[in-house]
Amino acid sequence: MASSLVNIIPRRYWILALVLFLIFMSCRKENDVDTDKIVIGDYHSMYVDSTEISIEASYNDFGEILLDLDLDDSADLRLVVAIYGSPGMTFHYVSELQPLDSGIMMYGAYSGDTTFLDRKIRIYQDEYNTYKSITNNFSCHRENPTDQVIRVETVFHPLVLEKDDILGLSDLFASDTESFIYHWSSPVYTYVENDTVIVESGNSLYDCHSIPYGEEVFLGFRLFGPADRLGWIKLILGSEARITLKEFAIQKL
Repeated sequence: MASSLVNIIPRRYWILALVLFLIFMSCRKENDVDTDKIVIGDYHSMYVDSTEISIEASYNDFGEILLDLDLDDSADLRLVVAIYGSPGMTFHYVSELQPLDSGIMMYGAYSGDTTFLDRKIRIYQDEYNTYKSITNNFSCHRENPTDQVIRVETVFHPLVLEKDDILGLSDLFASDTESFIYHWSSPVYTYVENDTVIVESGNSLYDCHSIPYGEEVFLGFRLFGPADRLGWIKLILGSEARITLKEFAIQKL
């Protein structure tokens, strides 16, 4: 029966039917694209801005990059670095990713964070005074069995993504400023107590959920709106005061 139909219907109509079928399947495949998830590093159906920008702060200075992810002439995210302070009061660094719109949220996870205190005390004298040196070392690591637990809290941390990872609308997102500073020192305070000169200082080390320096990483985001959209930011943290934005990508509407 099939062979008789082939003989009856001219060949050119079979070719036209085949072409129309292929066009239909192509359009169907394009319309069936899963918009609920993206593949990190895959540019299909993504708007990509590959303009590379670096910011680096010097003393009492700052640098910033404003990201207009949805191209509506309004910044959605801000990358900022800054250095301020003085030699006597120590230098303070700022290196952050700041959401500027309530509709932008970063991909990550909540975890229970514990802050430990390792206090070092040393007493010494000179011909004039007795000194008591107190160094407070705060960390997310328990360095010694005698370390005190001074705080336990649940904190959101952005998670680093790699090329070909899957990011979906069902993943966890939150709107929160992310600091890229993991180690800092407090100013040195000197005061007198019971005829003893107290010299007190502090160090903080919070690298338990750190984004590594010097490596190219992807940070995922979700932009809420009439149609929620997923995307990523690719960047390199050069140091506490240097960030290089490699690209950002967001789903096309």
